[in-house]
Amino acid sequence: MDYLTVFRRAQPELEQWRQRQVRYPPEEPERGSDLAEDDKVFRFQRISEMARLSLISAGEHLRLVWDGLDRGNLYSSAQHTALRGALVGAAQGVWITAPDDAVTRQRRGHAVISESYEQLRKYQSRTLDVASGLGLTPAGEQQVRAQREWIATRERALAAVQPAPMKLNVADVVRDVGPVVFPEDPFRQAGLRLAWNTLSGDAHVLMWSLAQRAEFQAFGLPDRATGLSIGITGGHLGELAGWYDLAMITLRRGWRLFDRRCEGT
Repeated sequence: MDYLTVFRRAQPELEQWRQRQVRYPPEEPERGSDLAEDDKVFRFQRISEMARLSLISAGEHLRLVWDGLDRGNLYSSAQHTALRGALVGAAQGVWITAPDDAVTRQRRGHAVISESYEQLRKYQSRTLDVASGLGLTPAGEQQVRAQREWIATRERALAAVQPAPMKLNVADVVRDVGPVVFPEDPFRQAGLRLAWNTLSGDAHVLMWSLAQRAEFQAFGLPDRATGLSIGITGGHLGELAGWYDLAMITLRRGWRLFDRRCEGT
């Protein structure tokens, strides 16, 4: 099988989505659409924009993988980490837009917004912790403190509309979208969760995922005393193609759901 075909056939769709990404002014949900109504609940941050950015990020990561392959570069781990980003973005876009129930959509969208706010506030706090090393002036430190307080006001405003907020857990997101992307296909649902698990190993630079792709017999048997052996691995185009296809199907489903939720009544 020509595995490169999997990547090549995805490029026209990815380019169409890229064109939507750079369109100005940005796309807006139509009046009366599901996402337009969802956006009204919390006026400081649109759920529709969180969903759109999730899908855009996924497409960028998939194009990045192809950029390397198109130049003849097949890496042992780096393209897997990009695929993990693609899978997260695509799954998150599906997760937000899939429910027909508006309350569930809004709770999910606000969970993503809340996580973004929280991580920004932590970043600002860490910036203040190392302010001297960064060479921040007193005025600069005060500006960061003001920004941290500003984001705290947004968090309080969000808590007012979501007093019992849902906590974002990406592993649960991937689990939840499996039946949406692959209805009545338990094998591919499991494959989606397995992809997330394996690609997380690469993203966090843990040896186990790389070791699974390695050949350990090339240099003889393991050392008797320690059980250690030398392995060798390169890029595995077939495995990469399988993960790529899963991410691409998930992203396609995400854009279709997004478009449906943006259609006015």
